[in-house]
Amino acid sequence: MTEINTGIGIKAIKVNKLFGHYNYDLPKKGDIKELNKLFILYGDNGAGKTTVLNLIFYLLSTKDRSGYKTKLAQTKFELFSIKLTNGIEIGASRTKSVIGSYTYYIKKGGRFLRKIELKAAKNTHEIQVEPFTPEDIEFRKFLDFIQDLNISIYFLSEDRKTLSSQDSSDHDDEIGFLSNTSDIELSNRYEKIRTKKYLNEKRLSLELTVERFIDWIRKQVIQSSKVGETNTLHIYSELIKNVDKPKEKIPPLNQLIKKINVLEKQSEKLSEIGLIDSLDFKELKSSISSISIENKGSLPGIIQLFVNSTNARLDALQGLYDVINDFINAINDFYTNKTLSFNLTRGFSIKHKSGEPLHLQMLSSGEKQLLLLFINTITATDKATIFIIDEPEISLNIKWQRMLLKTLLKFSSKNNVQFIIATHSIELLAPNTNNVVKLED
Repeated sequence: MTEINTGIGIKAIKVNKLFGHYNYDLPKKGDIKELNKLFILYGDNGAGKTTVLNLIFYLLSTKDRSGYKTKLAQTKFELFSIKLTNGIEIGASRTKSVIGSYTYYIKKGGRFLRKIELKAAKNTHEIQVEPFTPEDIEFRKFLDFIQDLNISIYFLSEDRKTLSSQDSSDHDDEIGFLSNTSDIELSNRYEKIRTKKYLNEKRLSLELTVERFIDWIRKQVIQSSKVGETNTLHIYSELIKNVDKPKEKIPPLNQLIKKINVLEKQSEKLSEIGLIDSLDFKELKSSISSISIENKGSLPGIIQLFVNSTNARLDALQGLYDVINDFINAINDFYTNKTLSFNLTRGFSIKHKSGEPLHLQMLSSGEKQLLLLFINTITATDKATIFIIDEPEISLNIKWQRMLLKTLLKFSSKNNVQFIIATHSIELLAPNTNNVVKLED
């Protein structure tokens, strides 16, 4: 698995004149909330929950030329600032207007660490930073400062599109200006192609997400196998370096055989889902049994080496196995009359309780949404420090909503990830009142 992240999260959010009207301190001064792992935004329709989520992402994104700073300019507010758990404050402020140009700043302890004026076009409010100018150089330094904080943000929007603050954008290339009839005809054909592509992508989004998840698993297998090989090499290196030193006490043969039995069970689980090839421990134990008593004196040393090297290899893959197993168990706990299974060679498969294989498109909208949500959570929280989800309860029944947040937190239990979500669901709000912040003017 990838390295553990730094765990920097959002401590507080301040908004003045959102849409030209609303002022929010999230949470309110004096409110004691537990927001390190789960920060839930709740408010009436039109209060700006989704807008606040978008602004968080736009403000903290470090992807250059992404259009996110323009989106900040195009949103009405006087001040939008985020206080991080490390004491850093990042914000955007205006003094003469609630839209367009703004001051982009970084503070700590009330002192400005970085500040830049981002100027927007008068009508479109598009941020205009000319490449290779002093302003551009300063802007890049600003983004580098944020990137050096090691904040990685993933945003799962209500349409279940996943955005990353470092390597994605949420806009398509636009068609240029048209000058004649042939250009218009060409544009129409292009629009039809793009529309067809968009519809195909919507239809296939679940299949593509599942395929990417399988690819992610395969990459994790390769990475973990390399770790296992490195650990095994280290074992042999240490053995050679210590050849002239006093020997460590080697466990007796009966204890080593018990360890082999443990490794056998562990390898069976890993090979069952295709993370490793099946290991023939029966032949090994049979060979040990066939050695005569007088020749078994040297066996413990040989077996100890086998146990240590095999243990290093299997342990490197155990974390990935736990992730996959938790995912499968969670889905099967939610689904009724359907069972999900996985093998690295065959991928994921779903069967009805009757034994009939089911295609992904045969799942209900809620079942599809759950798959998308869980897969994106697992793959994103492997890298993210902050994971934003807009209305995670979409298409989920009440029973599933009650189980949802506990499951998401379990998926990220080994990573320092903060979930920031916006919701209307009383089933999500009621059990997590210490994590709920209401948007109240």
